[in-house]
This record gives sequence, structure tokens and C-alpha cells, in this order.
Amino acid sequence: MLDYRFLRSIHLLAGAGSAAFLLMYGFSAMQMAHSSWFPTSATVRERQIQLKPRLADARQIARELMQRGVVRGEIQQAATAPARLAVRVARPGTIHDIRYDAASGIVTVRTSATGFMGMLNRLHHTAGLYHGYALLNAWGWAVAMVSVALLVLGVSGVWMWWLRRQERAIGLVLLGANLGFSITVLALIRSAGP
Repeated sequence: MLDYRFLRSIHLLAGAGSAAFLLMYGFSAMQMAHSSWFPTSATVRERQIQLKPRLADARQIARELMQRGVVRGEIQQAATAPARLAVRVARPGTIHDIRYDAASGIVTVRTSATGFMGMLNRLHHTAGLYHGYALLNAWGWAVAMVSVALLVLGVSGVWMWWLRRQERAIGLVLLGANLGFSITVLALIRSAGP
């Protein structure tokens, strides 16, 4: 049987390690639910860069601009037309729309940045561990670790409650109320329609 003090330490570490991520997710969820409270506006800027003419690969153009430090992020969309190539490079809060004129070799980079709130919003929606941008992969691993920490937090909390016999009655009421509330909210969300 695990010692109560050891369980309490694990519970504390799991909660403290998860706190910043939970606050960020809570804040970004509140921003999405009440967008009028947190207005976001995009700052758009455009610039032109000279590359070699007659390049044929939009992804190669994006990689060249990344190596020059012009854009950062994950290559998302690439389109090829006879004379023009287009590619989008994005990271949370910033989108680079890149257009390349094959005849002249001129690249037009249109950057739209939504600031801190836009970044939080996009991080809230970012999923997975296999992105073309290393920082998004690091974010994915951090979210995975926090998810495990939250499971540990819940299990250790219930376990500590069970070990404290004198507090089982009030804990059972709180646990039941929380479970009932959660199931009710999930049922309401699922039944709300499209």
C-alpha cells in the first residue's frame, strides 16, 4: 500500500506541473466563448524578396525563405500554377501567404499576425505530435505529459480520499456531485445539435 505522504507529494507535483497549462487552456477557452471581451485584430504586412527565377517547387521556396529567416512555421498548403507558385507557412498566431512569380523570381510574402490572443487560440486547437515545425511537436509532447499528469492528479486524489476514512462521506458527496454535473454538461453539449 502506498504511503499517504508519498501520494500527497505525487498529487502536489502533478497539480503544480499542470497548473500553467490548465490556466492557458481555461483562458483561451474563455476567449473563444466570449470573443467580444478579448478582441483580436490581425496585423498584416507584405514584403518582397528576390529569388532565382523559374523555380518549380513551392515547398522548396518556403524552405529557402525559412533558411533566410524570412518565415517560420509549418508548411501547410502548396499550390502550383503555370507561372505562379503559392504556399502557406503557419505557426500559432501567424500565417505567411507566399506567392512566387516564376518569370521574375520575385516572392511576395504576406504575413498576418494576430498577437498573443490569436496564438493562444491556435495553440488550444493544435493537436498531434508530427508537425513540420519542431516547436509544435514540443508543444504536443508537453500537452501529452500534462494529460498524463491530470490523470495522475485525479487517481491520486481519489486514492488519498479513500485512505482518509473520516472524510469519505463528504468526499463521496463531492465526487458524486462533480460526476453528475460533468455528465449533465456533456449530455447537454451532445444534444445541442449542429
